[in-house]
Amino acid sequence: MGTQTTVLNLPNLITLGRIALVPVIVLLYSGMGMIEGGAWPHILRYGAFLLYLIATFSDLFDGYYARRRQEVSTFGKMMDPLADKLLALSLMILFSAYGLLPVWYTLVFLWRELAITTLRAIAMDEGVAISASKLGKRKTVYLNIALGFFFLPATIGPAPVHQIAWIFLAIALAYCLASGWQYSYSFYKFMARKERI
Repeated sequence: MGTQTTVLNLPNLITLGRIALVPVIVLLYSGMGMIEGGAWPHILRYGAFLLYLIATFSDLFDGYYARRRQEVSTFGKMMDPLADKLLALSLMILFSAYGLLPVWYTLVFLWRELAITTLRAIAMDEGVAISASKLGKRKTVYLNIALGFFFLPATIGPAPVHQIAWIFLAIALAYCLASGWQYSYSFYKFMARKERI
């Protein structure tokens, strides 16, 4: 049940595959805007969307296989959340560039990820691991759902797709701020205990 040091195991390969998909998804979606008319814009849009779904759902499998096959590794613990952040932030920057997301929204998430990653790194350097919170995991779920909607046209028939996405984005923002406060408070308690020692 101990932590294994093998890097090239199945869970880590899934995580690395998810990271490798990020630039492909961005390129496919970006290419959609460079081609006018014909079927290619639709092929690129839904190709990017399909790869996004694969990347998102792969996150469910790497942790599952790591626990089931007893292949939990330090590398996996570091790279799995990094893969999640790379995927989400890359797409948020992309969608902001295309005017689908306001820049301020993307900057809030970018600031949160940078701040929390820094605090966790400082704590880890002191030998204390600040584990992922349930609030942070819920933030990721709602954000992933919202980003998925933005791959689709703004409306499909009578369905206001992007307006539905904003419902999930609002929930994700609430969890973003709440989990950011939770991580910061955990770090504050850690530093307070350290000063008393």
